Amino acid sequence: MLRRYKKIIQWLLAAGCLIYIVAFFRKNSQELQLLTNLNPLYLIALASLIFLGHLIFTYRFHMVLKKCTGKTIPFWHWFKMVILGRFLSTIAPQAGNIYRSITLKQNYQIPHAHYAGSLFAVTWMDAIFNFIIAGIILLLFQPEMLLGGIRMWLLLLLLAVGLALVPIMLKILIGRWRFHNPRIKWLHNRLSELLKVSLSTLGDGPFMFKFFLIGIISFINAVAAFYLCFGSLGIQVNLSLLALFYVILKLSNQIMITPGNLGIREIAYGLISQHMQIGMTQGILVSVLIRLISTIVIIILGFFLGGRELFSGRRKFTQIEGDKTTSDSPFEAG
Repeated sequence: MLRRYKKIIQWLLAAGCLIYIVAFFRKNSQELQLLTNLNPLYLIALASLIFLGHLIFTYRFHMVLKKCTGKTIPFWHWFKMVILGRFLSTIAPQAGNIYRSITLKQNYQIPHAHYAGSLFAVTWMDAIFNFIIAGIILLLFQPEMLLGGIRMWLLLLLLAVGLALVPIMLKILIGRWRFHNPRIKWLHNRLSELLKVSLSTLGDGPFMFKFFLIGIISFINAVAAFYLCFGSLGIQVNLSLLALFYVILKLSNQIMITPGNLGIREIAYGLISQHMQIGMTQGILVSVLIRLISTIVIIILGFFLGGRELFSGRRKFTQIEGDKTTSDSPFEAG
């Protein structure tokens, strides 16, 4: 019942945000003329960078999964799992994670807790890295930027430190707690296992160096995507704004206020753009373009990598390996 009410509230908030955005553009309809500046070549390049972003994320997740589970999964099989998971999540939130968890359990004997720990680890480390690099960029190029009276670069670096410490402190505390209630004890054991798996990567220096090195490539790719998005509208922006936009994008993928943070992300981008003297319209339009192109890319990839078989019933839900299925995808590999 509570879950049902939560969904209703989320959709009501999304509707409220969308009504606000529609009202804003009705009042400022002349600013929509920016759309006439759209350059199709920029949009094609943007779609290419989004595809590259999927490849980079898949590779980093593949690294962490192998490190946390000790299992080696062929990269292109894992790429298909990631894409199909994201394809399913466009239809039903969390369906992608459920799909990947079941597939890994049935085809590679990877326990659900180990997948969950790997997912937490890659998300956790990626968030810390993004806060750090965005904080450094703001410190170097726009140190005077404030949020609530606090310098933005300092806030981002403090968030990075806090985020890094939370799982470590939680693991220490959980190791000291003892419970006798069977349900609480089961939950305690599952959480302990998840944290153990997630933190297992920290002691490997070369692994962490490689993970964060690829993270730099991922950050550059994402910033370039936002630069192209602004460029497609004929707008020039600085690196500080691009870094902030990327941080908000990553946060909005993890902290859901409305379904897919629909409306919330658009308003947040609009407010930041307005604060940076670029304009609220520009921020909202960039958010809409990123959301639209990203959705189109994942639907096309998901469709050709097995999504149509999932919905037509010609493929079992958990079988995506190349040795068990046929595929006309150009990304299929040995």
